[in-house]
Amino acid sequence: MNTGFKETLIEKLKFLRSRARIMALGLLFLIMLSALCARLFNLQIVNGKPYVPASAVNSYSTVVTEALRGEIYDRYGRPLAVNKTVYSVKIDPSACGNAPEYTATIENFVKLLIKNGEEINTEFKISEKKPHEYSFGDNKKRELRWLMDMGVLEEGQEDDVSADDAYTHLLEFFGINQSLSEHEKYLTVALCSDIFMQRYALGHITVTSGAKESTVVTLEERNSDFQGIYVETDYLREYPEGEYVSHIIGYIRPISAEEYESNKALGYTNTDLIGKDGIEKFFELNLRGIKGEQIVQISPEGRRAGIESERAAIPGDNVYLTIDVTLQKKTFEALKKELTEILINKIKGGAANEEPITPKQAAASMLRAGTISVTKILAATDDELYSASIKAFLKENYKTPPSEDDYINKTEDFIATAVEENKIAVMTIFGVMSEQEIITFSEQAARNEKQFLISKLESGEITPQTLALSPYSGSAIVENPNTGEILAAVTYPVYDNNRLVNDFDEAYYNKLLSDPTKPLINRPFAEKLAPGSTFKMITAISALENDMLTPTERIYDELIYTKAGYPHLRCWSGASHGNLTVADALEVSCNFFFNEAAFRLGNSKTATTVQGIDKLNDTMIEFGLNEPCGVEVYEPYGYSDALNISSPSLKERKEKLGWTDGDTIRTAIGQALNAYSPANMVKYISMLATGGSRYSSHFLNFISDYNGKVLSRADTEPEYVADFAYENLQAVYEGMLQVTGFQTGTG
Repeated sequence: MNTGFKETLIEKLKFLRSRARIMALGLLFLIMLSALCARLFNLQIVNGKPYVPASAVNSYSTVVTEALRGEIYDRYGRPLAVNKTVYSVKIDPSACGNAPEYTATIENFVKLLIKNGEEINTEFKISEKKPHEYSFGDNKKRELRWLMDMGVLEEGQEDDVSADDAYTHLLEFFGINQSLSEHEKYLTVALCSDIFMQRYALGHITVTSGAKESTVVTLEERNSDFQGIYVETDYLREYPEGEYVSHIIGYIRPISAEEYESNKALGYTNTDLIGKDGIEKFFELNLRGIKGEQIVQISPEGRRAGIESERAAIPGDNVYLTIDVTLQKKTFEALKKELTEILINKIKGGAANEEPITPKQAAASMLRAGTISVTKILAATDDELYSASIKAFLKENYKTPPSEDDYINKTEDFIATAVEENKIAVMTIFGVMSEQEIITFSEQAARNEKQFLISKLESGEITPQTLALSPYSGSAIVENPNTGEILAAVTYPVYDNNRLVNDFDEAYYNKLLSDPTKPLINRPFAEKLAPGSTFKMITAISALENDMLTPTERIYDELIYTKAGYPHLRCWSGASHGNLTVADALEVSCNFFFNEAAFRLGNSKTATTVQGIDKLNDTMIEFGLNEPCGVEVYEPYGYSDALNISSPSLKERKEKLGWTDGDTIRTAIGQALNAYSPANMVKYISMLATGGSRYSSHFLNFISDYNGKVLSRADTEPEYVADFAYENLQAVYEGMLQVTGFQTGTG
């Protein structure tokens, strides 16, 4: 064989063997790839459904669930603050898609809510009224932060952007349909902004609470048309007895920035509700409950994908009070009736030593008090004849421009002055009140202005509060002297706490703030007044216990007390009461007798002025007048660096002057610097009634958990017990009985 041919053949055989190996490897690779594809097909297509959620989730997050707030009841279990079950419409921002993709859904949602007359809640920081304004007040830092969060400004920018410009920017950013009405546009941009601000949050936005059935049905039936919007059972706070107990119960509202800073260590968030006043505030930590938690699966797109685990929220504790709500209501009506009768008597002519109330004064007062709405007068139509006549009068005579500060108040005063000057008839004012649906009215009846006014007070159409002429206020407390339990605590005038909870009525609240009768004051506990002659039992006890007086000793009433120097004090009666024991002196409330009793405790003639008032102060302190009475509502109470009773330290604190004998004898009859709340006076009288056992006044009866298990009860042991001599107490009791039982008694 030719050598060259042989070598060529060997090379070809080597090539063929090499190619065969490559082909075998390629075939093997092809077989393996086919097997892998088949496996993947089987996992992902044939049997892939069970693995989809697991493959989609790549993180977890904790979501807090709210606890049901505890409820408040009276001593017999009658509800005073409860949770009313309602349907709430909510938005899950994480399920809405990205702006502006969800805008069309929100537009249709807004139209549905408006059509069904729903109240729409929003946190939008721009006003609806034009020109638009921000709601940040003077807080420029918060305004800039919001503008950056909303994408109106870039991070770090500090440009001034008007509310109008920001609003226009957001309309364009969200792509809102320009064919919508202005109201629809505003609500759409407001909700879109709320969603945008919460786009990375896992919570929800409550758009409306207490949704109507028509809204709920539509959203349930067309849930596919309203992505991210759902209906949930929720709870609203309700106060069944309203104004009768509003000053005791208080109300809840969203937590303020200051409250959040003070309470965030206790687990509060900046969206929580918190007690703002009364029992709701005092027992906040009991009522709030313990929040729950959900461990939520989060998809790569940042949306909820399921719940991994859950710890249920624990409802708050229930608080049972000592008050009897039936007694509370009867006491309220009695107080209101008494005030009304006093006003009616003053309209009829009053006592000899007081000025009567005229219909002209009444009309002017109701204008200045805001009982009659000047805003409605200014917006009156020609059909409203009485209002239109005043509107015409203003057009001709009133030159103050509407843009001027305090325009409404100035207009009220202008109309009131015109009534006082007979430029506007009282009957016209009554007619306006009829047009504003405050009273019923006929011209024939109103011609007798005085009788017409009396009839409206008798019917309750006009009240002491709406009339706003003295006396328009008062308070009353009923307390068990043997325990300190408050059975009723009434203030007048009042407010309705149902209008300050859930959907906060800002116009109503502002009216309360400007009301000259000050209905927000909790008078039994916050209004301090001179006690006058109701204080004299303390002076009697102090003089008797310090042996400056005996129960049977008599002091002659010389009518004018001169020992303490000028100015001299004169007994109120105008004639001497004669020789009096301490019981007699209490019966006729003789100022001279108690001036002498206090003077004996210490005076400048014996260089014991300070020692004398100190003895009287010691007795006042024993009766609890130097401290709050202990109730679970707000009690403003004076200074920390002085006694809060009529004393040398209080006079130095307030007047920078030294104490005199005249101060002592005035203190002895409930004047000078004496000023105490009705609750303090009730506590003092209760201690006197028990013979010396002083109890802390309280509203709390007991607290139970949501299952009804009693957790704690109020302490009803005395906080202090005085050792008063029996004969001294009996002398004082005799005098108190004679005040009410004898014809000469001053009660």
